[in-house]
Amino acid sequence: MYSQFKGIMYRNLLLFRRILIPMMVLTSVMTYFYLEETKLNPKVVLGIFSVMMANQVVPFFVYSMVDDRASKFKSTFKIMGLRTLPYVFGQFMSFFVFSFVSFGLFCLSMFLFCKSRYPMVLDSYFYSLIAMMMMMAPLISIFSMALSFLFGSFRSSKDYSVIVAFGLIVITVSSLASGKFEFLRWVIPFFPTIRSLMYTAFGQSIPADYNVYSELIPMAAQTLAYGLLAIYLENLYPGDEDLGKKALFFLEKEDGAREVQEDLRIIDQEEGLTSTGDLIARNVTKKFGNFVALDKVNLSLKKGRTCCMLGQNGAGKSTFISILTGMLKEDEGSVRFGGRDFKKQIRDGKVTIGICPAYEYIFENISLRSHFAIGAMLKGIDSPFQKADQMIEFLDVLEFKDRLGRELSGGTKRKLTLGMALIGQSSILFLDEPTSALDPVSRQEIWGLLERAKANSPDLLCLLTTHHLEEAEKLADDVAVLANGELRFTGPVNSMKKEFGFAYKIEVFPDSKNSDPKE
Repeated sequence: MYSQFKGIMYRNLLLFRRILIPMMVLTSVMTYFYLEETKLNPKVVLGIFSVMMANQVVPFFVYSMVDDRASKFKSTFKIMGLRTLPYVFGQFMSFFVFSFVSFGLFCLSMFLFCKSRYPMVLDSYFYSLIAMMMMMAPLISIFSMALSFLFGSFRSSKDYSVIVAFGLIVITVSSLASGKFEFLRWVIPFFPTIRSLMYTAFGQSIPADYNVYSELIPMAAQTLAYGLLAIYLENLYPGDEDLGKKALFFLEKEDGAREVQEDLRIIDQEEGLTSTGDLIARNVTKKFGNFVALDKVNLSLKKGRTCCMLGQNGAGKSTFISILTGMLKEDEGSVRFGGRDFKKQIRDGKVTIGICPAYEYIFENISLRSHFAIGAMLKGIDSPFQKADQMIEFLDVLEFKDRLGRELSGGTKRKLTLGMALIGQSSILFLDEPTSALDPVSRQEIWGLLERAKANSPDLLCLLTTHHLEEAEKLADDVAVLANGELRFTGPVNSMKKEFGFAYKIEVFPDSKNSDPKE
């Protein structure tokens, strides 16, 4: 779990570094301008900037969380073993460090400027405002994480979260002006800072019984409450249809022996289906409205064998893999591995899975080598950079290792996505059209890589989808033909050819008008 925590931190460091330094410089410049040019009370500037900065970082943090869901980065690595707590704490610590450094630089600039120009304002109230602002760093970070679930996977969350934050500020000001709704200090993160701002900026007299340090108590309580809420919501809505836990999951007690007995009882009740195989999909059905994407699909996959699912576009291949991995929830049927619920094993991190989806989850501003290192960390692998170098050598992409994601060609991006699935030698591998949209040369390279991966992992269970028969002949031990959501055939490639007569036929018809009857 610590390795996964480091992976999230490392990824965010690479993503935030392009924003952190400019924000520090801008903060320092604006601090100097407001203090030197406007001649405002430094306490007023401190209060105003604390609210402004908090209102700026909230949309940035919210978008970061939402983008992980919209890009399916989190979904993909959840399938490959990323646990909830390392992800939540990794995100929180990244946001906290970002905001703490930004807020800290601002407070330091304020202190140094006031020490040289306005030493009379450096009283206990000034220092308490700084303490309050630094306490805003963890509170705003965890509040943004909880707020992000309001937007789901909606990429315009950055714009709407600005509106939400501004609305909370308006509510706070209205409450303070009217002297009502004091309970909001336990709910709204901006409440303590805006109260102190009103005392300094608008000339309101500070009540005799008011102690600014008392505001730290509700801020600490909010940090804890929003932290628990973020963890709870992350377990309920991880970004996938079928990997979320039940509402009262924290009250459930796991009884492994009873669970196995229950799973076996369910299997025994299902009639007409073979129980051989390590990964078994039974009567899997999925509908989108009136459209039947999958209709009672039964498939048995074994360790040490590669099954290729053939079918034209729209046959239901990607839907089937999405159901196997928990990205979609089946309407009927079940998926079991070793006799137990496969989705639950994914949620609990009890299976090692590699997945190469049809989409790409590549970060534009992170190098190819760092992608592999992050992937290794999120899979809990020791020596992640050593594993990254080994994968680079295995994929033969040494010349591209320092290139950013946006600079890679389509073939290299596909190799990167495949490498993220292969790193760590998973026991189960799902490949959703890994060679789609590639030229023949790149396709042959991918085939060679997959053959080498199979040779390195004799017990690998692999499901590959494609609409190229040639690819199935090259890579598969078994073939499953899917058409219009129905499984039409399962078995070896040669048996499929014999049954369906896959071959090329050339028919020649003479032109009756121009042909010579003597010929």
